[in-house]
This record gives sequence, C-alpha cells and structure tokens, in this order.
Amino acid sequence: VYFGTTNPPPLVASVFENRYTTPALTQKKQYFWKIVSKDSEFTSEGDIWTFTTKGIPPVVEECGVNEITGTTADICGNIVRTNGSEILEKGICWSLNQNPNVYSATCESESESLNYTCIAENLFPYTRYYYKAYARSEEGIGYSGESSFRTNPGLPVVSRNNVLDVRRNSVKIVGNLDVLNDTTV
Repeated sequence: VYFGTTNPPPLVASVFENRYTTPALTQKKQYFWKIVSKDSEFTSEGDIWTFTTKGIPPVVEECGVNEITGTTADICGNIVRTNGSEILEKGICWSLNQNPNVYSATCESESESLNYTCIAENLFPYTRYYYKAYARSEEGIGYSGESSFRTNPGLPVVSRNNVLDVRRNSVKIVGNLDVLNDTTV
C-alpha cells in the first residue's frame, strides 16, 4: 500500500489482507494512494488515486427565544467558530417535530454579526416548536443543539351580530365567539 500527501505516494505498509487502515487524516488535505500486488511471479501496479478531505462545518449555538407571541418568536443564534471558512448562510430552523433542519421551516439572518436573531413567523398559537440555530459554509452545515418553546395562546376571535337597546350611557351588543384560541373568556 502506497499512501500519503505527495505524488507519487510512499510505501506505507505490506499487507496480506484486503484492507488497510489509514492514520488520522488532516482536514482540507489532498491524499494520494495506490496498490501494488506481488506474488512469486508477477507484479500488478494500480493507478494512483487521489481524494481531498473536507473541512469542519461551523460550530453554532442557540442563545434563546424572546418576544414570543401566539404566532411569532424572536430566536437567537451564535456562530462560535467558523473553522476558517466563509459563512454562506445562517439562520434558525424550526418544526413541530424534534430534530428540525434546513429542510424544515427556516428564517435566514441578514446580519453581518456572528450573533444573530431571526423572527419565526406564521406559527400556531399555544403550540410547542423545536428549533436549532444553523450556519452553512463550503464545508457543510453546522447546527446548534435542539431547544423548544411554546407559543402564547392567541386572542379569541369575536364577531358582532347585532346592536340592541341603545341608551344614553349604555348599549347591548350581541356577538359570537368564533375562535377561542386556547384562551379563557
């Protein structure tokens, strides 16, 4: 087995099994390898192959939820380490189910700062949501740990039917409670 970061790679092992375990690899590094097979009569030399290891995605943490209403929430994210890569996108992802990702509902932050806030909108009142902060670089997507919050109950929706018995200092109004939205009336 020939393996290394130079081309051609150096001989690193003679093995009698059909496998070889590499030493720990370095991120963002190009490696070369080839196999030479020998027996008592013949030698067969393979082509030199190459691969490049990827870097490490950004390290991200969530930093809380503020301003929760029945249909919105301000959620904070923080990029702890970029790992030497340019941040292409950052934001918050959320879901009604655990383990949200960028294919769930998301809001992308336009902030230049590593600390950012997004407003999750169009949420359902009095509902538990799971969320993560995320950041994308050319090395992949880094996610924070998962947290959750519950939206506040929505206000009841009342429609007016009739105005009856109008007097000088009072009026009687008849209406319907159309939607309760998990609130007490």
